[in-house]
Amino acid sequence: MGRRPIVMANWKMNKLPDEARAYIKDVAAVVQAYPDVEPILAGQDVLLQTMVDAAEGTHIEIGAENVYWKEEGAYTGETSPKVVASLGVQYVIIGHSERRHYFRETDEMVNLKALAALKNHLSPIIALDESIQVVSPNAHMHWIVNQVIEALKGVTNDQMAQVVLAYEPTQAIGSGMAMNADLAQKIYT
Repeated sequence: MGRRPIVMANWKMNKLPDEARAYIKDVAAVVQAYPDVEPILAGQDVLLQTMVDAAEGTHIEIGAENVYWKEEGAYTGETSPKVVASLGVQYVIIGHSERRHYFRETDEMVNLKALAALKNHLSPIIALDESIQVVSPNAHMHWIVNQVIEALKGVTNDQMAQVVLAYEPTQAIGSGMAMNADLAQKIYT
């Protein structure tokens, strides 16, 4: 049996605790009509416990927006995958285009984070982005495949069942612009 389709929302740096609880309650009411879909809500670290508690008794899964590749140590401002997992979080987004752009995260860092997530029983949602400069279908495919290869170095066949690959067309993030369906079909089939 394959994995259920996933629908995920990433809150970024939005929502206060009361807003998070109310939103999860609203989403839970809607998603119960879709038992074959796996809904995931990802929020900032300071909301994770609130989100886990609010999602209890629903089939909503909670994801973190980032983790560091070390479980503990002197890494001020970073979040331990061990701590995230201890909260009851199931997923973590790794390699989001904003992390790659603003924080200069590399494919190597994405790989280290994916391995750390898996070690701590978190399912990494590995975000695959595209470069705006990549314009041909063949170049797109090479760009995406290379990200997959780099992100999955050292991941075992057994661990692959926990991994989610998520394509995020960079031009659509936060812009309200969807990727052209014909172009997506040409590139990714």
